[in-house]
Amino acid sequence: MKLFFKIFLLALGVLFAISIGFTCYYLIATYNVKLDENKLVSPKNAISFYDKNNQVVFNEDKNLITTSIDEIPIDLINAFISIEDKRFYKHDGVDFKAIIRASVKNLLNLSFKEGGSTISQQLIKNTHFTSDKTIKRKLREIKLAKQLEKRYTKNEILEKYLNTIYFGNNAFGITKATKIYFNKDVKNLTLSECAMLAGIVKSPANFSPLKNFENCKTRRNLVLEQMFKQGYISREKKDLAKKESINLAMETTKEKNSYFEQVKFELDYILDNKILNSDGINVYTNFDCNLQKILDENTCKNDNLDYCAVLTDKQSNVMAINSNVGILKRQLGSTIKPLLVYAPAIELDEIDECSFILDEKVDFGGYLPSNYNDVYYGEVTAKFALSKSLNVPTLKILNSIGIDKAKIFINKTNLILSNEDSNLNVGLGITKNGYKLTDLTAVYASFINKGVYNPPTFIRKITDKNGKILYQNNYKNVKLFGEDTAFIINDMLSETAQNGTAKKLSALNYKVCSKTGTVGNEKGNTDVYNITYNGDYCLGVWYGKDDSSYFSNNITGGNLPTNTAYNVFNKLLSTNKPTPLFTTDKVIKVDLDKISFEKNIIETAEKIAPKRYVISSYFKTNRVPNKVSDRFTFPKIENYNLSVNQKGILISLCHAEYLDCLIYRINDGKKELIFDTKKLNNKNNIYDTNIEQNTLYAYTVLPYFDFENERYFGHEINLGQIKSPTKNVGDNNWWNDYF
Repeated sequence: MKLFFKIFLLALGVLFAISIGFTCYYLIATYNVKLDENKLVSPKNAISFYDKNNQVVFNEDKNLITTSIDEIPIDLINAFISIEDKRFYKHDGVDFKAIIRASVKNLLNLSFKEGGSTISQQLIKNTHFTSDKTIKRKLREIKLAKQLEKRYTKNEILEKYLNTIYFGNNAFGITKATKIYFNKDVKNLTLSECAMLAGIVKSPANFSPLKNFENCKTRRNLVLEQMFKQGYISREKKDLAKKESINLAMETTKEKNSYFEQVKFELDYILDNKILNSDGINVYTNFDCNLQKILDENTCKNDNLDYCAVLTDKQSNVMAINSNVGILKRQLGSTIKPLLVYAPAIELDEIDECSFILDEKVDFGGYLPSNYNDVYYGEVTAKFALSKSLNVPTLKILNSIGIDKAKIFINKTNLILSNEDSNLNVGLGITKNGYKLTDLTAVYASFINKGVYNPPTFIRKITDKNGKILYQNNYKNVKLFGEDTAFIINDMLSETAQNGTAKKLSALNYKVCSKTGTVGNEKGNTDVYNITYNGDYCLGVWYGKDDSSYFSNNITGGNLPTNTAYNVFNKLLSTNKPTPLFTTDKVIKVDLDKISFEKNIIETAEKIAPKRYVISSYFKTNRVPNKVSDRFTFPKIENYNLSVNQKGILISLCHAEYLDCLIYRINDGKKELIFDTKKLNNKNNIYDTNIEQNTLYAYTVLPYFDFENERYFGHEINLGQIKSPTKNVGDNNWWNDYF
């Protein structure tokens, strides 16, 4: 009993010491912290936007329009209280029950997602502090929240909160948010609209109807459920509000088309994690007005189709956009092939660019894919298959490496495939979800960047008006593929631009890499693409209809999108000297024996091989072929024959045109050179007429090859024996005696 009492006293002493220590820390951390009433009206919507050269493009309106609490619908107030701070009217600025509850959840989930902040704390955080997630900041926030509650009534706090909170899409305050999303006054909001606006503020990047309409709707319904549970609305009102459509203002029903509307969308994600309190902010972007002009003037138009063109640098910094529908999520079609199939297969050492694959009609366990127009080429190389965007070889490679292994690479990017994308047809771009052109273009940009991937970005940094950095874009630099793989893919896709589905680009007088894509069926096409890049830029081009309806099969990735790619890169060439694609010592260019290669055999060519009998291919250093041809070092004759006709003894030789032969005749033990085919016009059918009647002759042939004043001999071949005719050669009907 005494031991228990001592332990109790010891524990009590420890708790007392901790309490004293914490109290001292609290007093020190919050010393001189005072509420600044001037900050309670947030100026954060004073934003200046800059281009890549740090020149101001435009400034946002600095005037913050507010709405009095008397004009704010009670449903809106109740919606915020129910979802953000259900004990708002009971606490004095800090809800310790909520803090404890949030702490327990964070501990159980090993995260710090739950904050337990009251509306009063949120107002203080949004107007007085930056995004630093420290205990010191939290303690200061608590002290100021208590000061706020002593100085203002609950309604005054609600009014200031609702007029400063961020709703996404550059909307600070309820007045601007209501105007942007619904184009109406706050007092006219419906219950459903109130619930939607209350749901957005937790994370505008995830719950804005412009970012994710379904997430927004789910979140609205959650707010309505909380309002019902807390007695603010009846079940009937809740159910009616859930059924109500979310009817956005016309100008917000699609993502805006201009570059800076996309910047504002990215700004929402940043503001989800950063509190940018200052007298205004400067947003520095990657926008290039010259590149924007090139896109605007060179994007081909089609009266029946929507379009989007995105231009990035090698680090996926988005520099220009030209679109009449914003950035939609669409099926990728064949543009997925290099990313999901060919690059992973090369990275995993499953194939080389010259690996042979049989292009034929094939049955994959009941799945019968076909090539475009049902055309098949037989044995083809991986490079040829990709350049022609052949479906069957692509799926054979994917089947060989396995879908799960292939997905590991693409799932490191924003093109994340779902668990349901587990069928072979995913290799043709048939996926559960659609993807944005910006994300697709960014993954292709990694091939310029030595296999290093960065997500697409618009914003470089954000500063306050004094130049203090509030946010810096630190590139993720995800190693997607090795630089050897990236180099080989570049070589393969340059073939697409020269002789493949994007061969219109061959008219450019400098090297580009390209991939086309077409999504459709016998009813028509729905999406067509071209992705083209050089050492500086990556251009993504899409055409289709925003409602996913069909258009003519005659429009494919190889024509309209490729025409735009040609126009843009042709103009870029006239204004910028292109940077060559990178080189690497991790790849070796190997000369292969062309004759063997045409027989689907990969052998390294000899140094003495004439150029016309050599074909080159790139290999990773660990994949260089071991087998070396001896075609020229040890020349061979494939077929030969001896026969007799009216002209004499015919020596028939079948050999390559680059070979010559020394022909010997043997008679009575005497061997003599009778022909050197280098001196003959006909090297394959040679007549020996300098012979005697009814005599047995033997012949041998020694093949050779001359290179740089040196002669290389093969093995001498014994052609066998043959008997001459009994009459003189040239006599009429002499062969009758012979046969």
